[in-house]
Amino acid sequence: MDYFIDFSEVFIIIDDKNNEKSFYIFKQFEEFDVLCHLKNQDFDFDLKLYALISIVKLIQNMAFKNLTYNNFELSSIFFDKDFRLLIRDASDIKISDNKSNNHIRQIIFDCFDEDVLEVPDIHKEFLDETLKLLINFEKDIDIDTVQNYLANDNKIRQNESIISKLLHRCTDLTQKLLYFDMIPTNLQDQKIKFQINLCRSQIYLENQKLEECLEIAEENYQQIICKHDSNYIKEEIQFLLILVRLYYLRNIDIKGYLTILFQYFNKMNDQELKVYMKYAFRYYCGHHQYSSIVTQVDEIVKHYYKSDHIHYLKKSLALNYLKDYSQSDESLAMIGQIDSYSLQYRILLVKLHRNLFDQSQNYQDLITEINNLKQHDISLELRLKKNKLQVLIYMKNRDIQKALDSQMKVISKIITIYADDSYQIMQQKLILIKIYVKMKEFIKTKQLINEIQIRILDLQSNHSIFVHGKFKEEFLVCRIEYYIRKGSLNKAQEIIDQFALVANQQKFREKIHRKIKYFDHSKSEALQKNVQYLYYMQEFEQAVITQTQKFSDKILIIKSLIKQGFDQQADINIAKLQLNLEIQNRQKDFQLALKLKILKLIVDINIQRIQDQDEIIRHIEDFRKQIQQYSQISQSKYDNQNLQVQLARLYYRLEFYQESYDFILNQLATKTKSNCRIKMLRIFIKTCIHLRKFDEKMELISEAYEQLQEDIGVYQKYKLSMALGNYYLAKKSYLQAQIMFDKANIYQNILFNSKATDINNTLQLKLAVSNRLLQSLDEYQQHLIILGDKNLRQNLQILYYHELGNQSCLSKNHREAEKCFLKSNDIFEESDQQSKVKYQNIYVENLISIGYCLRLKNDILGALNYGKQAEIYLDKKLLLGKSKSLHQSQIREKIYIKLMCFISRMLIIQKEFERAILYLQNLADFIISGGIIMKSIANMDLSLISDAYCLQLFTTYVNLGSCHFSLREYLQSKECIDHAFVFIKDRNIQGISKQQAKTYENLGKVCEKLNLFEESVKAYQMMIKFEIPSDDHVLSEEIISTNQNDNSILIYKDNFGTELTTNFKNTQRDL
Repeated sequence: MDYFIDFSEVFIIIDDKNNEKSFYIFKQFEEFDVLCHLKNQDFDFDLKLYALISIVKLIQNMAFKNLTYNNFELSSIFFDKDFRLLIRDASDIKISDNKSNNHIRQIIFDCFDEDVLEVPDIHKEFLDETLKLLINFEKDIDIDTVQNYLANDNKIRQNESIISKLLHRCTDLTQKLLYFDMIPTNLQDQKIKFQINLCRSQIYLENQKLEECLEIAEENYQQIICKHDSNYIKEEIQFLLILVRLYYLRNIDIKGYLTILFQYFNKMNDQELKVYMKYAFRYYCGHHQYSSIVTQVDEIVKHYYKSDHIHYLKKSLALNYLKDYSQSDESLAMIGQIDSYSLQYRILLVKLHRNLFDQSQNYQDLITEINNLKQHDISLELRLKKNKLQVLIYMKNRDIQKALDSQMKVISKIITIYADDSYQIMQQKLILIKIYVKMKEFIKTKQLINEIQIRILDLQSNHSIFVHGKFKEEFLVCRIEYYIRKGSLNKAQEIIDQFALVANQQKFREKIHRKIKYFDHSKSEALQKNVQYLYYMQEFEQAVITQTQKFSDKILIIKSLIKQGFDQQADINIAKLQLNLEIQNRQKDFQLALKLKILKLIVDINIQRIQDQDEIIRHIEDFRKQIQQYSQISQSKYDNQNLQVQLARLYYRLEFYQESYDFILNQLATKTKSNCRIKMLRIFIKTCIHLRKFDEKMELISEAYEQLQEDIGVYQKYKLSMALGNYYLAKKSYLQAQIMFDKANIYQNILFNSKATDINNTLQLKLAVSNRLLQSLDEYQQHLIILGDKNLRQNLQILYYHELGNQSCLSKNHREAEKCFLKSNDIFEESDQQSKVKYQNIYVENLISIGYCLRLKNDILGALNYGKQAEIYLDKKLLLGKSKSLHQSQIREKIYIKLMCFISRMLIIQKEFERAILYLQNLADFIISGGIIMKSIANMDLSLISDAYCLQLFTTYVNLGSCHFSLREYLQSKECIDHAFVFIKDRNIQGISKQQAKTYENLGKVCEKLNLFEESVKAYQMMIKFEIPSDDHVLSEEIISTNQNDNSILIYKDNFGTELTTNFKNTQRDL
């Protein structure tokens, strides 16, 4: 029966100083079947000596007060070949001072019967000195005590094994080296000389002095092999094992040395074989030579062991890699009876490891079985191996969230044991980086990389070169994977030469090469699909770096460049492609040539090479004529219809919305292929938004949508659902918008499996907005929480923090709202010019919202300051100038209205009534005569004006009346109130009865001041009429809104309910 694995754990438990566990193992030890006294065994004296010392230490560390050596018998296990390793481990355990030195010596000598075994005088003398050294634990090895003894060459020759064991008791490198310096350099016995140098090289290796170790090991190994003497095979093996370990840790090829060692496996002892197999397994697995492992394990077990657990475990692992699972099971079955929880745990880990290759078994059942084992008997290292395997399995199954959760648990456990800057913690953070890279959590990844980069210098100074070197290599792997995943291939290529392992350099060179190529050129069909896939996923940066020979792919690359704002590079690519067309004599490829011309026109406009509108129109007309001419000679209806789509898209792209609307309306009336028709319909829907034509063609859009559902693919369904979602959002049909966004979300999951990060994030944002506008605030908050855990593009961050600010306002957390709006604007200011043009509306709205938050903190001056900032930025000529998009014009108008309301309100609170009047009058004038869509008001055709604008004019004139009243300008005050009522006359606007009642009360006060008592009485009667319960906080629609996603009526509702229609109060001038 093999007790070695169980018994070796005794010393681990002793180290833990856990008496309960120690007692359990000790009781098991007492029940061993085969017991015998040491004096009845005929073994070398030094082996007996160290076995006894180990037992003494065992007794002392366990501190059993009622147990004496008289009733303690030694098991034959001590004299098994495996026990040599146990003795070495035991010699490192510190002796506790709970027994006197004499008692310890007596225990040892009582076990020797000199009648049976004669102890030589030299051994007695050395025994006495050795015991003094080992038992005197208060200080390091007493060099003076043994100096004279070591000077005798004869004694060294006889006791070199005792000397080497004695060295293990000393942990101080300086003391060990001093010890060696006492050994004479003129030793005649070469074998002892090699053994001493072997011991010296081991000391250097253990103390992380690799250069010194390498120098001694290589020199002595070369001397041994030059002798060609079989007497030195043992030393040759030991030096080879040191070189194997050294070279492996220094990333040098060790295959040659492993081959030599394999020839000597039947001459190695157990420990040497284990060291050999450890590095052989690592090397051959690293080079995917698993069959070598299987062969060597079979040979070693066949010739050396009846059964060896570790080797069979290694063989089973190798067979997993070879996907020979039946043989792997047979290998595990060879282990036989299992008496150790630790070994059971290892076997289950090997089975769990198989799940990385063979997913037919249920890994959850294995994990349950592992967890059911007694965990207190399992080392932390093994438990962490299980968790790491779980992480790998989750990643293999693409369940990245579970991988992340599992890794977080590992880190939460390990931080209770190690310091934050320890090697073990940083190792786990490397795994976390790998998970974040898979999740495209680039911000979190970069934070971890920066953190480790700072601490890696401490690691270098506090750890050996092979610990630091290995970690550095793994860290470089994480960094290069991060840059490759992110698409920063230039930075990834810069890292390649920093790898110490040539294999890693080659691996990542090929990986980057594949990333650039994506597919072999011969697989053109797959390449075409891949570039399209990247373009559809909006992975424009990735699409650009592809290398392809197909013209259609290169068109997509040019489009990707334009999407990213790289117009100059797109211009160069267009010129190259046009030249290639000429060289290949493909001028007849009309569609391709026309696409290039259209893209060229767009780029020329973007880089302001063409600015004149007439010139742009001439180009479009030229394209139209070319298409007509081509249609007359082309036999392909599909080609002709596709060209019409290109022209419609060009109209829209250049903001000729009315022309695009008329052109597509005409095309939809004809029979077109479903693929072309769906593209036309999408452009038409976008055009309707810009022209704000929501009801005119709704029937046409709905009918076309229903007809096309059967004929189009998932991608087109996704795009159409998105277009309709935006359409309903602009139309303020929020429920329909949410339905469409939900459909789009389903389609994108089918299409991209949620891998299209930007698309997925954009949809989450759209769903959040639609839920906010539907006042489904719980769902709104949930979508924002989902977005908060993702790595958002810069432009989406602007919108995300804007929405987060809105959500905080709705939760009455105005301090947090202020931070969010500021964060949104900070990101805006760091963005490119293209984003600044696109999101300037959001920027101004954020400034106003920050001012509102400050107003709620009673910081009126701060609020005014932000209002003025918005006013300066909101240059009418820039932001409110002519726009071809009616929709954009409305959005910009509403921003201006919101700003004027806000500034005038702050001025009223500050009692700066004259300035407030100026702002309010400008606001009224702008709505009545200056507004682009409000020109009908000039003719006082109020039937064409929406309730929202009429209510806005009502509140504006009421506030004007309030300012005049405060200045005792009562006549002007009455005129303003009378004018205000004109805008809500004969309108059934819900939720304003309270405001009307308050306004009639104010009118009554004004009439009293003017001595118009009859009108005053009528006003008070009207006040009573409107003083009925009502839901004043619910208005018909947004009065002041920034864009179709705005929730200003919710954020600013208290303004309308209280401040904007205030009681008219006399100022101090009236007193």
